[in-house]
Amino acid sequence: MVFYALFFICYIIIPPIRNPYSINLFLIVSSIHAFIGFLLWYHFRDKIQLWQTLFIYFFSRVILFTMYPWLSDDVFAYLFYGNATAHGFNLYAYPANSDILKHLHDSLYQLMAFKEFSIVYPPVNTLIVTLSSLLAQVIGFGSTTALYSWKTCCLLSEILAGFLLLRIKPFSHFNPKSAVLFYCLVPFTGIEMIGQAHNDVLLLPILILLLYCGMIHFQKRNIYTSLGLGIIAGILFGIKLVPVILILPFILLEGLHKNSFYIMIGMLTTMIFPSIFFFHGSIVGDHQALYGFLGVLAYYNSTLFNGVPLYLIRWILSLFSVPEWWLIAPKLLTLIRSIVIIMLSMLHRIFTSNDIAKTLYLLMVGATFLSPKVHTWYMIPLVLLGILADYTSMMIITWIMTLSYGMYSVFPPHENFLVETVLWIPATGIFFWELKKKKVSEIIGI
Repeated sequence: MVFYALFFICYIIIPPIRNPYSINLFLIVSSIHAFIGFLLWYHFRDKIQLWQTLFIYFFSRVILFTMYPWLSDDVFAYLFYGNATAHGFNLYAYPANSDILKHLHDSLYQLMAFKEFSIVYPPVNTLIVTLSSLLAQVIGFGSTTALYSWKTCCLLSEILAGFLLLRIKPFSHFNPKSAVLFYCLVPFTGIEMIGQAHNDVLLLPILILLLYCGMIHFQKRNIYTSLGLGIIAGILFGIKLVPVILILPFILLEGLHKNSFYIMIGMLTTMIFPSIFFFHGSIVGDHQALYGFLGVLAYYNSTLFNGVPLYLIRWILSLFSVPEWWLIAPKLLTLIRSIVIIMLSMLHRIFTSNDIAKTLYLLMVGATFLSPKVHTWYMIPLVLLGILADYTSMMIITWIMTLSYGMYSVFPPHENFLVETVLWIPATGIFFWELKKKKVSEIIGI
């Protein structure tokens, strides 16, 4: 166990340069590390005490807090957007390379990607990053302080999620100590959430609160729990767009009851309030910010780390010489994804409180695996929801998906459809194998 904890030091020793040598070294180290975590979980999880788990967690996070985010350039975009917003600019209305922002084009700007587009992250995420940037400006010392100020926010969010995880019991035989241990023994949770400081970490405590509020709502079914569910869903939407789908099972649970109305009121209010700061121009006919946001979302689906389903649809459309197949493919996949999400919501209805965690997990897996883009860090919320639903296959799936960083093991970097497919097939296969093992097919009635 000490060896597993010490292994995190390797990540700060690897040269923080995104080139074939560093990437290959990272893939080797992370694969060995994941295997050690797998062995600890399946052979020693009943023997590891809580204090040992907390040691692994805090030791690894202290180490990863110092890790330079070289695997991804997302964090530099967060920091630039936050700094520009803190200076009073609306980055939904202006791209990062706009002339009016030239005086803010610092080292963070040089490191970010997609400078020609406006901000792609929803309003609540932007407000949190802006608060982090304001704190960094008060402290001083430039971009380094901005980075560690944001990493502090990520760490606090993860600690809050851990605290909530120890306090909640989504089903009768749930062991919160084992749940925290499982999270710690998946090394990519720390690498992606703290080492690379991805904003998905902000989702973790909110997802647990959604489950907790959902369990209370199932028992009481009143206006307060309904509004609570809506507010939490609205916050999820403000951090990342996709998790808002997790409110569907609760709306279907209520049907045409007035509680569905309260859920929608809470959700829409929470969506609209932070959006006013950035999209208020649309009220008087100025749609520049709105069009900028929608435009970057459309472009985002065509960039790197495209999912295998999108590749497959593109190939089929091109095979039949469909006009502008490259534009139609993401839209078609979005339609298929929406249909699958609705079907999952209807098939896996909530009948007992034990169903809630499983339903949320299945919905989020479906939405993620059918996403036009599948980044490695998208898996971390699935790790958490899997823990809460008593599913453990994400320990292996996250490792498989991390191998997609192999696109940087060649120069210039490029995605290989065959390699991506080879990774995607066992990942989905393991997921469905666990579903069969858990007899989920009997639960959803197929």
